Amino acid sequence: MDCGAVTYWLSDLEAGYETPVRYIETDGIIQCFTSKSGKWWRSVAAAGEVTLLLKGVESAYKSSVIIDDPERVGGALRNCLSSYPQDAVYHAIAVRSDGSIDEGDFQNALADVVLIELVAAKEDV
Repeated sequence: MDCGAVTYWLSDLEAGYETPVRYIETDGIIQCFTSKSGKWWRSVAAAGEVTLLLKGVESAYKSSVIIDDPERVGGALRNCLSSYPQDAVYHAIAVRSDGSIDEGDFQNALADVVLIELVAAKEDV
């Protein structure tokens, strides 16, 4: 299981907030998901950069938040659910006894899914 913690800061606070996330990594891009009703992704979008704790190491990452792009979000979510089908419940997607996901539930869920992509920030040389 790949889990990490995203730390983000609000402009008026010195202390950061930390949110545990399950993530997948594809081509050097860390992807995690939440719902539009969650609040933390808005702060990540506003910050543009976060600290990500992975396997005991904190590093800076540039953050992008993708909403209302069903093709892109759907592809990433489908990839995640193929590795972690137990996460379907967080998006109100039923998993059948054969392990497949309910396509109707999946399509309905896309309206509420937020994709957060994190790319390692480049250090100044």
